[in-house]
Amino acid sequence: MIDKFGKVITQSTGSPILEGENFIIRLIESIKTVAGHLASDVATPSGLPAPLMPLLSFLQFGSIGDKNYTIAEIARLMYRSGYDLRHFIASSIPLAISEFIVRLGFIIKRLHRGYSFKDSIPNASNTTLRRQLIICHATSGLINAGKVYITKNPLSISWPLVLLLLRYSYPELKYLLFGEEAIRSSLVEKEIFDGYESLNSELDQYFISDSRIQV
Repeated sequence: MIDKFGKVITQSTGSPILEGENFIIRLIESIKTVAGHLASDVATPSGLPAPLMPLLSFLQFGSIGDKNYTIAEIARLMYRSGYDLRHFIASSIPLAISEFIVRLGFIIKRLHRGYSFKDSIPNASNTTLRRQLIICHATSGLINAGKVYITKNPLSISWPLVLLLLRYSYPELKYLLFGEEAIRSSLVEKEIFDGYESLNSELDQYFISDSRIQV
């Protein structure tokens, strides 16, 4: 458990689950116990928190809105205002539709170019598709950011959209900095610099060989 100050709270029990049993069995029983607690909280008024949102409690910094909320406080206020797992799923529907349209367009375009259906199946590791999805969700992100700015309501932040942008931006950034794109950029840059050096060398030779020019 994580409290509102970003500290992890642990509770020790007097009688551990299945003490003396095999570790794997104890682990499975512990997971079943936690899953039971989560299932019982699904239908409560507060509901379960959105995926990964409790981790924002560690971010005890920021100055958001008129009251200068930290990121952790915004996450807690969103949960108290009804931003639970059910709200997260509902907010994800428009994003799922957008993603479906982009991926469907990718399939149709590949099939039109003569690729087999197997080779046309969308894969997020495909650079072209990943960039199309980033553009799609980044556009939605700008609209959402505009809404938050105009309404002055940080609780309007779309958490599913944030997770999607992180999901696709990280591999793209990794590809640009360390992947084939980085290697290609390095080779192009080297070729350009070599061209400049060759041009400078030729100009120096020309100036030296022409007696009319005093260097």
